[in-house]
Amino acid sequence: MHSNEEFIHLVRYTNPDDDDGSSFLTAVKNSYDEDYDNLNRELQVLRELRGYPRIITCFGDYLEEGLSSYGNRVYKLLLDYASEGSLNAFLNNFPDRKLHEPLIKDFTRMILEGLVSIHGHGYVHCDMNSDNLLVFLSSTEHSSFMGEGFSVGCERK
Repeated sequence: MHSNEEFIHLVRYTNPDDDDGSSFLTAVKNSYDEDYDNLNRELQVLRELRGYPRIITCFGDYLEEGLSSYGNRVYKLLLDYASEGSLNAFLNNFPDRKLHEPLIKDFTRMILEGLVSIHGHGYVHCDMNSDNLLVFLSSTEHSSFMGEGFSVGCERK
C-alpha cells in the first residue's frame, strides 16, 4: 500500500540541445525511501506497457534520485502530463458532472483499450476509479489509463 508520502510536481523540461528552446511539461511522481519498492514496481510495469494504447507514458528507464529540502532521499518517476487531470477532475467541467453521450462512448472505448493493454500483459487493475483515469486532450482526443493508484491496484494474473 502507498504511504501518504508520495507527491506529484509539475515540471517544465527544456531541451538544452534544441536551438529553439523547446520545452515540455511532465508530471514528476516523488516518493521517499519507504515507498521506493512501490514506485520502482510502477516504473517496471509502465516500461513493460510503454507504447501500448491508453497507457500513460513514463520517461526514462530508471527512477531519478535526489534529496528533499530536508536532506531526505527522494525517488522520482517522470510521467506524461495529463493536461485535463483525472477523470474525476474533468467531470467538474460539465453541469451536474454529467458527460454527453458521445463523450461517454469515447471514454468507454478508450478505457476498454487500456484494459486490453493491461490484461494482455498479464496484469489486472484492482483500483479502477475516476481518480486513476487520466484525461489528455489534444487534436486527437484521448485518455490514458493509470494514475497514482496504479502500483497498488495492478496485480499479475
